[in-house]
Amino acid sequence: MEYVPHHVWTGNTVSLACKRRYRGQLVQRKVVIDFDRLGIARGGLLDACLTDAPVPINSSNANVFQRALKGVAPVADLNRILSTPPELLSPWELEHLLTGFEDEIEKWAKRTRATVSNQARSLFRTCKYLLADGTRVSDFVFTTRFTAPTRIGTLPLAEDFIDVFSTKELAEPLSAINAETKTGLDRKAVKHLQMRLDRVLTICDSVIDRYEKLRETLRLVEQTPPPVALSKIQLRNLQRGSYPTYRQRRKLDADTRLWIAVYIAKRDDLSHSYPSRYFNLQGIPILQSLENRKNEKGAFEALLCRTYAPRCVLLAFLIIIQASLIWNTDTAISLSKNRIRVYRNRIEVWGLKHKTAKKQNGIVRKPPIEQESDGEEIGWNEINEQRAIRAIKLLLEHDRAVTSHGVRENDSIFSGLRLKQMNPLSFQVPHLARNLRGFIKSHSLPAFTLDDIRTHAANIFFLERGRDIHALSVVMGHANLAITEQYLNTTLVRLLNAANMKRYMDILAPTIVFVCRGRSAVEALKLDATRIDDNLLFPVSSMADEDGDSLADQWIASNGELKLKIGANEIQHCALQIIFYRENLRGLVADNISRFKAFHLPRLVFCVALYTFIKASRYAFILEQCEEVLNAP
Repeated sequence: MEYVPHHVWTGNTVSLACKRRYRGQLVQRKVVIDFDRLGIARGGLLDACLTDAPVPINSSNANVFQRALKGVAPVADLNRILSTPPELLSPWELEHLLTGFEDEIEKWAKRTRATVSNQARSLFRTCKYLLADGTRVSDFVFTTRFTAPTRIGTLPLAEDFIDVFSTKELAEPLSAINAETKTGLDRKAVKHLQMRLDRVLTICDSVIDRYEKLRETLRLVEQTPPPVALSKIQLRNLQRGSYPTYRQRRKLDADTRLWIAVYIAKRDDLSHSYPSRYFNLQGIPILQSLENRKNEKGAFEALLCRTYAPRCVLLAFLIIIQASLIWNTDTAISLSKNRIRVYRNRIEVWGLKHKTAKKQNGIVRKPPIEQESDGEEIGWNEINEQRAIRAIKLLLEHDRAVTSHGVRENDSIFSGLRLKQMNPLSFQVPHLARNLRGFIKSHSLPAFTLDDIRTHAANIFFLERGRDIHALSVVMGHANLAITEQYLNTTLVRLLNAANMKRYMDILAPTIVFVCRGRSAVEALKLDATRIDDNLLFPVSSMADEDGDSLADQWIASNGELKLKIGANEIQHCALQIIFYRENLRGLVADNISRFKAFHLPRLVFCVALYTFIKASRYAFILEQCEEVLNAP
């Protein structure tokens, strides 16, 4: 859409050109700031910030700024700062103003105060005017007093226990899988993620299959002569434009009701306009088959599915395309007929990133014809591309019908029938979050969002290509690698680190119990006694005997002459031991100072020295991963 190229000033009032995205469409909004009503003079800091404000502004930022401004304007000191030219203000006055903004935000923002504060300060970060000391307003560093919420990414489809899978390892969460090597862990993780995502995509396939079968059924019903169950009088009344009464419908079977519904849809041209009166579609099971639940509006959509794709089918198309292209939801929704090019061996598409409005390209390749004809086994990725090709072709067919028969609010190929009584029929992108909740409930799936599909597919892509972060960054359309790295660290890497730590703890647990309570306790707890390691780097706990012979004791006894081989297990054990000493140092000293000096102090010094050595080595990343998992809440 076209945006106003500037903010509109009318006297002492400015109308800020803003943008927001609603159901995949960029919508223009205006936020008005009246200097006279606020009691703030023109030519001051506020005027400078609005002059340098970008066009358009994110509507959320503008709304928060306007609300905070109304709260601070009545405060005399803050009003003076906003009315004073920037070149006459010192940095501490700007800090005082922003602190006043946070005081106001604290009154009405309850949960996301750090985010709201960041939004309220957005216009100050774009102001290029200079302060009294020569510092730009945009360069001023303000530290918020609000604590940013901890955001830990999740993979709902990968972390739930799902008992529909044949093996326990696939049924358990991703963080519980077990592998001896990094390569083995990645291979198992890929299979785990593929199976979980494939479960959702298979359901989408079944929805589309039922959709195509229903279209064919309705076509055949339309060609079928009137059922014998209809009397001549009832048939004549239908031909004259009447509807069957409730009493008449009760006596008819489901097939006859379906024939009547198809006949009325053709008679009244319902693909162009809503029926003139209430049209009862109850008691026709085939029209409820798409959503697996009774839904009057869904039944009406199903009746028209020869022309338009119902909302549940559009959702299935969207999930499949997101999984194939690894696009976020808004970028996928921005797809239109003009952004799709169909070739013999591929389909090229491009969409718009919703935050930056930048172009993002994607290609869906068709499998070679000889591969299909020879019966060669097709891989998981090829199956997904076949699904995407099928979805795009059906979407284009749906889009042509929408363009020919109805009025559309935007050019997205995901525009669905607006289920309100309007003539002619109107189309808009449906409320996807609400539709997804119904989809999840009707198919007994764990709760997830559409962006979780993208995350899931991105993680599979990353692991299949040997953890190639550069390739993933290109596919996801990220501006730099830092965004992609943060994306992975909050989900996949954290879960695989947890899986790796679980493997290590499974190995270490029998040894810990053995050192603390003996072999009988290991057998009583049904732990694997073959995993007991008598040659640990450190004694496991303070309950170990003083004459224990750990690797640390051997190194100390040799005055540092003993050569130690430090691997991943020893690094993990060192991280555990550091945490043990941090948490229990006071207690160890207070319990018995003599024992501490003779027993713990030499090992403590050795532990700290080894920790410092590893921290400065090229294997520090292993230590950091261990600490991240161990210190996680």
